[in-house]
Amino acid sequence: MRIYTLYLLAIIVVQNSISWRILNLPSINPFTIQSIENEMDSDINCAGFGVWSRYVPLSNVVQIGEIGILDSSCFHLFRIQDKTNSQVYFLQYECVNFEQKTIKKYFQFLGSDGSDFIEEIQINEESYEYVWNFQGFITIPSQKQVTIYYYEQVTQIFSKQLQIDYPFEGINSNLIIGGDFKVSQNSPLYNLENSLLSYFPGNLDYLLDCLLNNPDYFLEIIQSNEENFCWCQQSAKTDIDDVIIQKQDLFQFVSQQTNCQQFLLSSWIKIKEINSYQDEFDFQLFKLSGNFQNPQLVQENLSPFQLFYKISNLGNQIIFKTYSYTFPNLNIDFSNNPFLKTEVFNIDCDIQIWHYIQVEKTDTSISISITFYQGYDQIQHIMNLEVKQFNMVQLKLLYGNILQSKSQYLNISIIGLQLLNCPDSNQPIINCHPTCKECDGPTKVDCLSCFESSNRIYLPDFKECICGYGTIDQNDECIYYQTLNFNIIQEKPLKEECLYGYFELNDDCFQCPSIINNNVITCLECVQDPKQWIQTFFCETILLTDKNGNITKYLTNQNLQYILIGDDIQYCPNCNLKYPSFDQIDQVESIFKFKRFCQSLENDCYSCSEECLKCQLQGINLYCQYLESTYTLFQFNFYEQRCEPPSFIDFQKKCITCQIQHCLYCFNYFANDPTKTTLGFYQIYSLIDEEIKVGCAQCTEGFIFDFQIGQCIYQKPQQQNCLRSYINLDDKEICTLSAINDFSFAFEIINCQIYILNCLQCIQTLQQTLKCLICDDGYLVSSKTGICIKCPIVTAKQCFEENSLEPWKWLVQGFIIQFLPNRPIFTGFVYRPKLSITQCIQEYEIIGNSCQKYCDKTCSVCEPDNIKKQFFCSKCKLNYFKEPKRVQADGKCISCPSLCQVCQERPKEEINTINPYFLITPDNLIFTSRCIQKIPSQQVQIDPKLKIAQFCYQNSCNNNLEFNYGDFYCNRMDVIQTDLDQYYNYQYFNEIGVKQWTLSLQLQEDCVIYNSEQFIDNTVKENIFSMQLTRLKIQGTSNPIQLRTEKFQLSLLKFDKIILNHLIFDIESELALIFYNRGLPVDLNLLDMQFYSTRNSPISMSIQGKNVLNVNFLNITIFNITFDNQVLFNIVCTDQSDYIIINNFHKKNTNRKFNY
Repeated sequence: MRIYTLYLLAIIVVQNSISWRILNLPSINPFTIQSIENEMDSDINCAGFGVWSRYVPLSNVVQIGEIGILDSSCFHLFRIQDKTNSQVYFLQYECVNFEQKTIKKYFQFLGSDGSDFIEEIQINEESYEYVWNFQGFITIPSQKQVTIYYYEQVTQIFSKQLQIDYPFEGINSNLIIGGDFKVSQNSPLYNLENSLLSYFPGNLDYLLDCLLNNPDYFLEIIQSNEENFCWCQQSAKTDIDDVIIQKQDLFQFVSQQTNCQQFLLSSWIKIKEINSYQDEFDFQLFKLSGNFQNPQLVQENLSPFQLFYKISNLGNQIIFKTYSYTFPNLNIDFSNNPFLKTEVFNIDCDIQIWHYIQVEKTDTSISISITFYQGYDQIQHIMNLEVKQFNMVQLKLLYGNILQSKSQYLNISIIGLQLLNCPDSNQPIINCHPTCKECDGPTKVDCLSCFESSNRIYLPDFKECICGYGTIDQNDECIYYQTLNFNIIQEKPLKEECLYGYFELNDDCFQCPSIINNNVITCLECVQDPKQWIQTFFCETILLTDKNGNITKYLTNQNLQYILIGDDIQYCPNCNLKYPSFDQIDQVESIFKFKRFCQSLENDCYSCSEECLKCQLQGINLYCQYLESTYTLFQFNFYEQRCEPPSFIDFQKKCITCQIQHCLYCFNYFANDPTKTTLGFYQIYSLIDEEIKVGCAQCTEGFIFDFQIGQCIYQKPQQQNCLRSYINLDDKEICTLSAINDFSFAFEIINCQIYILNCLQCIQTLQQTLKCLICDDGYLVSSKTGICIKCPIVTAKQCFEENSLEPWKWLVQGFIIQFLPNRPIFTGFVYRPKLSITQCIQEYEIIGNSCQKYCDKTCSVCEPDNIKKQFFCSKCKLNYFKEPKRVQADGKCISCPSLCQVCQERPKEEINTINPYFLITPDNLIFTSRCIQKIPSQQVQIDPKLKIAQFCYQNSCNNNLEFNYGDFYCNRMDVIQTDLDQYYNYQYFNEIGVKQWTLSLQLQEDCVIYNSEQFIDNTVKENIFSMQLTRLKIQGTSNPIQLRTEKFQLSLLKFDKIILNHLIFDIESELALIFYNRGLPVDLNLLDMQFYSTRNSPISMSIQGKNVLNVNFLNITIFNITFDNQVLFNIVCTDQSDYIIINNFHKKNTNRKFNY
């Protein structure tokens, strides 16, 4: 509309003006100087000047000049100034007066005779902020007349005609728009308001070269510029990354574009943990403001949105703060919060559940909605406020621990945080996680139900919808053979062999003497390696998987010898172990003597010791429950445990637990004589009739100990520069650690490197000597010299020379000297101190005064093995199916394939035996493991040969996965593997342990081949570890394959079985079909094949294959071909071939000069 209006206006005035332009002053550089022509054409009798302005003080207009919007409330718009002497002939500015609540525009002129004129226009504050205004004038020099105009948008508000001899002609002047300005006190135009003019905080358009012969056209130009719109451009990034806010985390997001009058902020929020030592505290999570560095412009009276949590024992609250200006000025005193608005929501539900917050600002209001989700119940809090806020702001969002509290804070999860500067174009939608149908939170563990069609299983204890066994979860979809467009074909077993848990002897299968269930596998030797086991019939190992989720244990040294009696396996207690002979059958009688010592375990027998009446299989061995009366159980404690803080050793040399909350180091002292303590004086005290009290030598950070009440209280030291203190029995605060270099203030100080190399904290002893207490990591304090020396244990972070005292007593010497003045720590002479480790480097922990590798993050319960001096994981974290992992090695939990509960790493030799072509990567290494125990599912079985858990579809484990690839482009067979990779999901194939796979290709109806060489290279075995047999089927049509190349060679590589069916070749000159399987046997089937040529010249044709296992040629026809001493079938069969079948082979119209 604006362009069209200007176009019409241009038609009207083009004959009546020299030129006129409306230009925009860019916000990144809002300042320009334009030269004014001082000679007028004879036909031009008037000139116009003016600017369109829009006041948006929080916009991102760059400050030009030294005077800013916080320095002055008067703003310079434009002026006309002499180029030579800087004399100002015209000045236009405006002032916003907060105290008087007035907004005034000023026009000042300087006449040719030196007279000055000022016109003041008071405007309505409601039509000021965010509203386009025009202010300008037109001069008619011949009439010594000036007319002032003021418009709100396109409506004229004020005009006034002045009789003034304005010096337009004969002067050399500039039109200056934007920037700051100071009117000199020597200028006739000087007054208090214009003495200090800030740059204009907003948008400016200006009129340039407006020379007219009719002043009425000036009004048409003003009205044509309809600058009353705001084009809102959505920021490219509106979705903010999910984050977990911990401790003092603070994040920032800046919108790339400004808003107009609206914005929308939304997010899922969950308080994961409340960290507080007080009954009540405030935590600020969000603060939305303009993108400024000046604190005055981002303080809360100008923040459109703030969110606080008030955590209190009396009731929790969410506090929402916004602002509404009472007058559009920023340069005011905000100490009394004149703009601030605060609203409080009382939260009656659990404040730590998921809640969704949405804040929406419209033109004149702001609303906030907070919805708490608790199961199927929703608790909603809504507030709507009428506000007047500044517009066109580049929004900056601070989120996190904004108050930066170190002792009172929340750990919060934020998901789906959005900040939209143009909410009309994109409204947020509250959705569950894609795996959930109904939910009470945004994550996959907040599901209340699952989609019926998703093939997911709902776990109510975990509120999660998971994919079942035999599928994998990818991109929020349960992947299995049907989603991949594969078919299941039931096949015969590749080889007849005994089932898992059986062994073969004399071509018969016998069951191992094993218990095999979800928790126990006995005689693991027979189950794992039956061929080797029948050489000894000896059982040593039991695998135990308890019901409590602990790791699997291997119980060894069971030493059970069996013998084969007919078809029955019998236990033989008195047979020669590991090396049975046939004469052991004579010892059958001893089997029955053994029965009195046999304990039944699921109808099988395992021996208890002779003195035990009844035993039970437990976590580490066979345990005796009932002994004969002549025997006694003894238990020995071989290891003396360390007394680790906050436990401490009392006067009776017992390690007891400290009961003082927030205390790091406890000790005992006599109530009637506090100098008698357990802080290190090795003296014998009589405890008769003595009241023993517990004191604290050091509390956790943020607390100090008060001896009068016997508690660590939440309080910072009151003395300046004191970092640690306590309140003594006389109610006086004593400083024990100083932040400054002054030992008269406290005996212990920090930053001691200036005194002792590599020393962090040191103390001045009673003998006025300096001694280090805490050294840099990797150093220890010498008890003789007090200096820092290198710790000889490389895995130790902090170590001490123990001197028969607990190491923490060295750390609190600043307290001890104050609490026990004039008393030394030790009473005896130390000749050879003992090295003691108090802290290890990352990923190591202390065990037996040594640093050993600790369990990794996948472990949930890590325990020490004091005998082996190492840590082991006794319980791992849950896997995808919410079952605990059952295997650990050196404190690291081992992941097994999804169908396997217990697995072992295979040696390379065994991997190469199963699949030597498998390309191992860090991602697929897991599939090479040997499965010891499958998951408790009837659809999962362990392959007895491969020791791989496989998923059995349709009650059969002999599944062949077939993929039908129809109508493929036959001229690009060499890239078919690349095309098929989009359908292949190797992770799924490996997870289900697939052993047979078929690729079925359907030719196009019209197949024309131009390339002289094509090949299909099969890489399935390189990517699927369990793969044993791969097939290729190529199905032709009734139309021939037209070879439009003199020579054509088709190579089919790395397939175990090839079936070519109903292929018709129209041979141009030469055809070669080559079958190669890396030197391995290949089954070759050519069915209903035809070969012919339309040429009269000799044709070369060859079908080649090496190590062909079985051959089946059925209905092969060759016609209209002339051969010249040609070997047609160059096929080399293996010695293990079962059959070679050639049935119904026809030759028509061919010569006989070829061989088979």
